[in-house]
Formats: sequence, structure tokens, C-alpha cells
Amino acid sequence: MSASMRIVLAALSLIAIILVLAATPAGIATTSDSAMYVSAARSLSHGEGLLTCYGTPFVRFPPLYPILLTIFGIDPLTTARWLNALTFGLIVFASGLLFFRYTRSALWTILGAASVLTSWALLLSSIYLMTEPLFTLLLIALVLYFPKFLSEKTLRSLLIVSALTALVWMQRYVGFSVVAAGCVAIVLLMRSTPLIRRLGYAAGFAILSTLPIGMWLIRNLLVSGSIAGGRGVSQAELSDFGNVVIRWFLPDSGAGTLVIIGALVLATLIFAIVLRRYGKTTIDGLETIVPLNPAIFLIVIVISLLIASQIMYVTLDNRMFAPIFPLLMGVLFTLASNLGQWLDQKFQNRAGTWLIAGMVAVWLLIFPAQKMVREIQLLSQSDALGFTTVELRDSSQVEWLVANSPDEPIFSNWPFPICLNTGQYTQLSPAAGGVERAIQTFENATQNSLIFVTFKTSDSRYAMTYNVEELATTFEIETILESENGAIYRLTRRAN
Repeated sequence: MSASMRIVLAALSLIAIILVLAATPAGIATTSDSAMYVSAARSLSHGEGLLTCYGTPFVRFPPLYPILLTIFGIDPLTTARWLNALTFGLIVFASGLLFFRYTRSALWTILGAASVLTSWALLLSSIYLMTEPLFTLLLIALVLYFPKFLSEKTLRSLLIVSALTALVWMQRYVGFSVVAAGCVAIVLLMRSTPLIRRLGYAAGFAILSTLPIGMWLIRNLLVSGSIAGGRGVSQAELSDFGNVVIRWFLPDSGAGTLVIIGALVLATLIFAIVLRRYGKTTIDGLETIVPLNPAIFLIVIVISLLIASQIMYVTLDNRMFAPIFPLLMGVLFTLASNLGQWLDQKFQNRAGTWLIAGMVAVWLLIFPAQKMVREIQLLSQSDALGFTTVELRDSSQVEWLVANSPDEPIFSNWPFPICLNTGQYTQLSPAAGGVERAIQTFENATQNSLIFVTFKTSDSRYAMTYNVEELATTFEIETILESENGAIYRLTRRAN
């Protein structure tokens, strides 16, 4: 790759960083998962180990992200904003390297990097305090280095790909799919190596990649009695994946099933064409059309996630699949580049390449770029999204908790604003299930009195379904403050 090409990619990366910062002027967006990461980072900085916002052991997620949020020694919310911005910039740059690796074309490299830059799925995950951006970057780095391991077959290269894979898994539990993809790639792409040795390499790769997460899971079992926390029953449908993918390329149409069928038909046609042209050397022929290394990772990861979604609670949404977007575009742009070259041979000039590239450029301008501009304009003028809005940061409940830092345990029907904006551990009080369930939860508190903070919320999972006065049979209720969006009470056990 020429120096000028690297400069172009660096410029696109800088734009990506600016986009994330422009989209988060009031701070990074947060979710309930974000509250857990921030709490774990803060507790680690305070020498308490990794704890959730409930004050319980951090086991539901791997530890890499909260550990990284402590590296600058400043508040994790600030660190996450800059870390995600930098990571999105590096994703664009690394994607450009991936596109150039398989197209050897400056034109397709720039178009490919631009498609990643204008990906709303990737930007959305970057403006939230989530693990997906770093997971995506580590995955691209692994796919970029994997061919070197496949050709060298040295201990050093094996250790490097295993370390990258281990980091992927320590970032998100769905990293198991990347381990599976690596094993499949080793068996299929080390074609000059005897099968028994390929299986040995795959086994060594799997063991080394699993060691760090294995130790983490043992730790989880020891401190909580659970390997990775509780998981609900899956309600995901396979068509959800198709609906996610179609929104990457077209306005929402809800035609997820059609996308899946279309992809299968296209894959079948490509395989049939290659088989007819190359006979028994199908894999060799296929490699001249499709970049097999990223394609194998793409396919195996998707299949693994689809299977997992039917077994455990995995939501098939943008968050789950955004990390595969650069790999998918790498495969598609390589196909487009090869199609353009084939047309060039037919026309005996560069007309084919410019025709295909022009169509891609028009698509980028009509859909992804325009959507990106609209969303950035809205976000740049908005408050922080999630639980760190000005309204919640300046709420009476948060202000009182910051000013008084009560020693009693804190309970709330909506603990995440408290955890993120005050840094105080807050246990979840059941909003639903009736007052009996709430009383049972409060009675498990270790002290005679507790602080109960309520919020009015439109989220049905946390909206109160009983009146605080109903607790009076078991607790003396002291109203500390009341506001438009909730209240704070001190509950003291009644003497028997």
C-alpha cells in the first residue's frame, strides 16, 4: 500500500473519530449494561475488584472492557467516549487494510473504507458505552493476521492469533464464535498440510484462545456460583438477522426472510459457477472469486450466533451483528472488484470497474451517507442518550444522594441512573410482582433501615406497580423528598 493511500485512510479515520465526538456532545450514551461496565471499572479503580452497580460480583460480562476503562485514571464515562471514538477511527483504517489486502485496488479500498465510515450500525455502537467497537477492531485485526499464521505455521504466529482471539473472547462472550471460525479456517485453508497436523493446529489454537476466558469463568463460579450469570429464554427469530442486514443497505422494509433466501440463492449460484469452471478444485477456484479467510470467519460467526440465539438469550439486533459488517463488506467489495475486472476484459477497457464502482458510490451517497448526516445533525443537538441525560443527572434524587452519600443500602426500581451519576451501589427493587415481592427483597437487606429511591419511567420493566404506602405493614416510611419524577424514602423495619 502506497503512502498516499495510507494518508487517505488516516484522513477517513480522523473523520470517524470526529463523527463519534460530534454525536456525543453531552457525553456517551448509556444502557443498563453500560452501568455494569462503569461500576466494574470504578470498583476496580477503588481496589474493590470488579463489581456490578448492585455491588455484586461482575460475572455477566467478560472483564476486558471495564479494565480498559480504568487505563487513563479518569471517570469511565469520559474514558469510554474517547476510547470508542478512537476505536471507530481504527476500525475504518483497519477495514481499509482489509479491503486492500483482497482487492489490491485503491479505488475499492477507498469505497470500502467509506462504507464502513458511513455505517450507521457501527457508529451507533460507538456512541454507546458498549463492547462492540473494540470487539470489531480486534476481529478485523485477527482476520488481517490470520493468513500469516496459515502460511508460516510457526509457534510465534500461533501465539499471536491465539492472543488476539483470546482478547476477542475476553471482550464479549460471543467470542466463542470467533474461536469456532478460526478452527474451521485452519482445517479448510491449510490445504498443503496433512489433515492430522491441521487438526493439531486447530486444537492448539482453540486451547490457547480459551485459556484466559476459562480462568475468568472459573473465577466467576468461585465468587458467584455461576459461570456467566443468569440467561433468559431466547425469543429471537432467525428472520431478525435478515431484517438487521437489509437495514444496512436499504431503508427498513421488514423483508428479513427474503434477504436470507436471497443470500442462499446467491451463494449457491457462485458455488455452481466455480464448480463448473474449476471442476474438482472447487476451493482453489472459489478463492479466485471470494476472499475465503474473511468469508469463513463471517459465515461461521453468523451461524454460531444464530444457533446460540435459539439456545440462550441472544438478541439478533444491530448490536449483535454490527461487528461483522466490515467482514461482509470486505467479501462484497472483493466480489464487486472481481466482477469489474471480468467486465473490463469483456470491454477491453476499465469501463466495467468504473460502472460497478459508480453504482456503489451512488448507493453510498443516496442511503448510508445521507442517513449518517441526518442522524449526526440530530445527535449533535441532543442531550446524552440513556441514563446520563441532564434531566437525570440534575434530578432531585441524584442531587440528594451525591450530597448525603447515605450509609444505608440503597434500593431503586431504576438503579442505573443512580449508579452512573453518583457512583453508589444500588440494588434493584422489583417494580413488578406486587408489594409482597418488594417486602421480601427489602427484608433481605443487612441493616434495619434502607434508602428506597423511586423513578417514574416509561420502561414497563421498571415502572412501579404498587404504592410505597403498601410497605407500611412491615416498614416505617420516612419521606425524604418528593419530585415530579419520583421520590426518596427511608424504610425502617418495624419492631416485632
